[in-house]
Amino acid sequence: SAVLSTHTRGFTGFTFRDLVEDMPDLPYFHKMAAFLPGPDEAGALVKKVRAKYGDSVNPLQNWWCVDIAPFGVDKATGIRELCAHYGVAETDVIAVGDNLNDMAMIEAFTSYAMAHGNEELKAKATRTIDNVTDMILRELGDA
Repeated sequence: SAVLSTHTRGFTGFTFRDLVEDMPDLPYFHKMAAFLPGPDEAGALVKKVRAKYGDSVNPLQNWWCVDIAPFGVDKATGIRELCAHYGVAETDVIAVGDNLNDMAMIEAFTSYAMAHGNEELKAKATRTIDNVTDMILRELGDA
């Protein structure tokens, strides 16, 4: 069965069944993470959560894990908030990711997908890299 950790006040130890059946009864939450036996089970959970809750939550697969956040919250929205707060142009952002939980930021910014990453993500990225050092050197003009 899945293990679920939460970043909420006073809610820990949920089971897979609790997650899928009782989520609407939870108070506001920032993020939940379900850890499953493998990627197939994680993909199945994403489909089940989307089917049951539609646009009220945002389940994102990360290999054998599923991150669940309120709808409209993902890595791209977080980066945009930071850019606005610190006065950084979004065109200056470089995103690096390896799985579907990174898709929003990969699509939103200049992006690099890890060569070992998800094929769908790599297709959307600006470039693919073997390691982060290569990306840093490329962006600094040394590669």
